[in-house]
Amino acid sequence: MPTILLVLVTAFLFIAAPCASPAAPLKTYVSEFSVTGAPDRDELKLTLQGILASRLNPDQTQLVESAAKAELLLTGSYALFGKIFSLDISIKLPASGKLSKVYEQGEGQDDLIPAMGRLAQKIDRELTRIRMTVPSTAVAPPSKVRVDAS
Repeated sequence: MPTILLVLVTAFLFIAAPCASPAAPLKTYVSEFSVTGAPDRDELKLTLQGILASRLNPDQTQLVESAAKAELLLTGSYALFGKIFSLDISIKLPASGKLSKVYEQGEGQDDLIPAMGRLAQKIDRELTRIRMTVPSTAVAPPSKVRVDAS
């Protein structure tokens, strides 16, 4: 009896361990932002890219230097209308084709950096949601074992 129990516990651990272990961070590329309605567009494109990249959760993302090496692409846009701005991010997993979007709005230049932090938190939540909905690899059902009672 103890041998059967040991085999069952071992089998359970082999099955449950991959489900409980955290997924590796996705190789992530943050592209330059497109900027509309703001002065110093060229400088702002790179600045926003750097700010967002620095605020991403390292448990979920690992930054890479090119889109070709990425498993996750983040494409951003910044639009300024008077004093109100909008930051929009497109999240794409090229392997699965999944596409998602998040945004953050704010008022005035003083709210830009806090808005980037809030946007990074939304990206983190969205990545968690996306990873939860990605179908896991199918596991074959255990084969039936015939036990002879001798």
